[in-house]
Amino acid sequence: MINPLIESHFTKMESSLELFALESYKALIVDNIDGNIAYSPFSAFSCMLLGGLMSDGNTSKQIRQALGKISDRLSQEQVASKLFEMCQYFVENGCISISNRAWTNQKLNIPHHFFRIVEEFLHCDVIETSFPEPACSIINQHVNEATHGLIPSIFTPDQLPHDMLCVLTNVIYFKDKWFSSFDEEWTLDGKWYGPVEKMHPLMSTSGKFNYTETRQYQALSLPYKMKNLEMLIVLPKSKDLSAMNSIIKSMKTTQEICKSMKKERVIVKLPRFSVEWGPNSLKELFISLGIKDIFDSSKSTFLTHIPIDQIMQKVVIKVDEKGTEAACITYSTTKCAMSFFQPKEYQFFADHPFMYFIRDSSNGIVLFSGVIVDP
Repeated sequence: MINPLIESHFTKMESSLELFALESYKALIVDNIDGNIAYSPFSAFSCMLLGGLMSDGNTSKQIRQALGKISDRLSQEQVASKLFEMCQYFVENGCISISNRAWTNQKLNIPHHFFRIVEEFLHCDVIETSFPEPACSIINQHVNEATHGLIPSIFTPDQLPHDMLCVLTNVIYFKDKWFSSFDEEWTLDGKWYGPVEKMHPLMSTSGKFNYTETRQYQALSLPYKMKNLEMLIVLPKSKDLSAMNSIIKSMKTTQEICKSMKKERVIVKLPRFSVEWGPNSLKELFISLGIKDIFDSSKSTFLTHIPIDQIMQKVVIKVDEKGTEAACITYSTTKCAMSFFQPKEYQFFADHPFMYFIRDSSNGIVLFSGVIVDP
């Protein structure tokens, strides 16, 4: 049984994820809006936490702090269990699938105890394979199947060299219908006022929706069939992208926006859209949030002292009259530091007098023993 103090922190993992989602969103997007962006904070959080669960010391501390200030009162086992619970919460509702895997180089004989926590408490699959093949083929097959073809592949063999030590992957797939779908007959081409003005299909509907507005923006919630799941749209009143930057900088949480919402009758126009983002590196994002040691060969405690080379994310999202389909893979790659996996080499030169024992190692019985002084 978890004591009340620990339990109160244990149930705040969701708050940690919410905080990380907004802070990473700000770091990723503010002053960098030069095109469409599709990002999964949940997947980024999960993949980096996988690395954190296989680290200790300052590496683990930095990861916990950056991932929404996860309490240091929680053991690694409790953190892994809570992440699994959050994954299961979505998976059990049927429209979301989540997969965490560690792909390891079978030729390098990584001690299995490094993966105990993620395997036992997060139920992460640990798969031994050979690099570059068949690792490249089986990882791509997994990604293709887990994303229902939205992301058909992610690696080429040259990206997974023979000295690749470990690849960590988090894959999310989501597909659900709007609670009230848009009528395709009402979708008409309308003017889109972006950096480049153009005509674009705009979906239309009307009804009662959770809605709020301030002097800077309007906010609307479009619910999905899945209970409690929604698309929150924050629409700046100014069409200038600088207004969006200003709103994002001032945001505290999405919950803060939603708390002020009320059911209002709203006429909605929303563009039909499809975005493919990445693979893009999240390494600099995580470094900017304070996660530095895991990328530093002299400081990382990941798998004792191996740095993560790179952490990447690819997202595909499609929104139309029926609903939304989206998929994401976040993955980290780690190459081998051979000095760690090659046992320390000792010299044993029996070139002077020595003792010997001929014995049974299972029970210690010595059958013969002696000393050699002059062979």
